Amino acid sequence: EVYNDNPRDFLNFVNEGVTGRINSGFVTGLAGHFGARQKDGSRKLILSHAGHKQVLIYRKKQDAVELINLPNGTVMGIPGTTASRAKALDLHVGDRFYAFTDGIVEASAPNGEEFGMERVIESFKELSAKPIKEAIDTLYDKVAKYTKSPDQQDDITILAFELT
Repeated sequence: EVYNDNPRDFLNFVNEGVTGRINSGFVTGLAGHFGARQKDGSRKLILSHAGHKQVLIYRKKQDAVELINLPNGTVMGIPGTTASRAKALDLHVGDRFYAFTDGIVEASAPNGEEFGMERVIESFKELSAKPIKEAIDTLYDKVAKYTKSPDQQDDITILAFELT
């Protein structure tokens, strides 16, 4: 009910509220906040996760996509689980942050081959000059074409923003 600047505490609080109330399955989550803006416009993003430990950052200055592995944490809704410890990520003006569920990475073509993290990284690099919403929509369309299925196999959720 009160955020204490620790995203892990927040996710663990949510976990306490949902554990024992879910009939089947689990809940994943990501929580965080920004540190103060620096004179050059950069900011720290302090993150914790419950179930999706990889995020991507497109680094505008380097024109490269960086794969970030967050500390270990587990899904919510199962007794005894806990979110990851918080990690601070440096973001600079023009950088883009992407978090997504595994439905993107694990989407399979008819032959069973997964879309994979490398295709996600390549796609976001190729789409870096496009508006961020267009980049997300284009990736979603690429995954749908790759699977050749009108119905997605798993949940697909993407959270993205650009530091301006």
